[in-house]
Amino acid sequence: MGPRVLKLRLAQSLGYVLPLAAVVTLTLLFIMALVRLAEIQQDMRHNVSANMLWVVTQTQAESLTLSAALHAVESNQPQSQDLTQQFNLLHSRLRLLLEGPQRRYLDQYHLWPLLAQPSEQALQLGPLIKQISAGQLPPSVALDVLEPLNAILRQVASKTMVVQWEEMGGRMDKYRDAVLVIIFLMIGIVICSLIISVRMFLALRRNRQTREMERHAAVLESELVSERKVSELYRSFGAMVSHQFRTPLAIIDASMQRLLRMGNKIEPDEIARRVGKVRKATQRLTRLIDNTLIADQYVDMVSVRLEDCDLGLLVREVCQSQRIIAPASPLNIDIQSTLRVTCDPSLVEHILFNFLSNAVKYSEPEANIHIKVFQEGEHLCCSVSDQGIGVSQEQLEQVFDRYFRSDAVAAIQGTGIGLYVARKLALIQGGQIRASSVEGHGSIFTLCLPAASTYLAEKSS
Repeated sequence: MGPRVLKLRLAQSLGYVLPLAAVVTLTLLFIMALVRLAEIQQDMRHNVSANMLWVVTQTQAESLTLSAALHAVESNQPQSQDLTQQFNLLHSRLRLLLEGPQRRYLDQYHLWPLLAQPSEQALQLGPLIKQISAGQLPPSVALDVLEPLNAILRQVASKTMVVQWEEMGGRMDKYRDAVLVIIFLMIGIVICSLIISVRMFLALRRNRQTREMERHAAVLESELVSERKVSELYRSFGAMVSHQFRTPLAIIDASMQRLLRMGNKIEPDEIARRVGKVRKATQRLTRLIDNTLIADQYVDMVSVRLEDCDLGLLVREVCQSQRIIAPASPLNIDIQSTLRVTCDPSLVEHILFNFLSNAVKYSEPEANIHIKVFQEGEHLCCSVSDQGIGVSQEQLEQVFDRYFRSDAVAAIQGTGIGLYVARKLALIQGGQIRASSVEGHGSIFTLCLPAASTYLAEKSS
């Protein structure tokens, strides 16, 4: 493994590790920020010192109000409120101060010993207050209890205020530190998010570049395939021309050399025979050139005239023409019934004549050729079967390619154009051609065309 490969793999590993580390870090920072916020919320929920000063001052205010009312009774001044009602208010404030979180707060800061005894004595003033209101006892009995309580409440209020300010300062420092921590955590979250975003952007851009490269590669591959097909086409064309044109040219050359050597000694009949050979070879050469160079133009320029035709009648006419050309080849025709198709009859005759001529050409003399017309779904088909040399399965799909000729028929004259044109003509009529073959046992070529609407209607009725 070379250093370049190691560097590439290291870069790939870092490309995976960095985003993963950023995601893990981002998750941890989120958790830490949530924990800090939860701690602050919990501390605020359990903070009772904020209202402790209010409870102490309210208790002190009620005690002073009751003391003022007792002084007014003592000096025979008119009363705005009932003494019992004033005592009940003081009693409720003392209970609130001496129970629950307020009692724990007093214990925490050692204020409870100062307030315990005076508070208990004040809570027991209920019966005395009633007697004072009834004029049975002097107000000084209650004032002797309330005066020490007022002094102690002032002392507790002062200490509570000092403690509260100290706690508030410590709490503010704590909250400030917590906010700073959360700010740093949020900065870390932003940085991790930026890292992840950048990596995602780079990955998307790299993915887009990869798709572009794959698309360009596909285009180049398609162009390369096309170039290979064209190259193969030219090679096939060259091989066909080299093989097929050589024979007539050789006949022409041999005949002309014979005429030159014999000079005046040659008989008129021999001259006529030689000239006949030259003319036949010339005609064959001309036909080969025409078929080769005009085939594609013929297919592209042909006009199609679709009409309702009797496929069985077309098959019989083509077979009759073939019998005139090759009377020694027996044709066995099997037509099920009157089968009507939508087609161009002249183009169908061209296709079927190509099938029959190939069957005769590639079969032994007097070998049986079977022609069958049948229905296949909404199509009507005509198959031509021979007992000829056949085509290998590897080359069967290529028999419809332009200029292609199987290895098995290389010694037999032909251009490789006929089946190519036949398939083109079938397709422009909405039909199709298929082939099957067993090498050494023969081939079957089948033309299928759309059944005429009148025929389908008759069948359905």
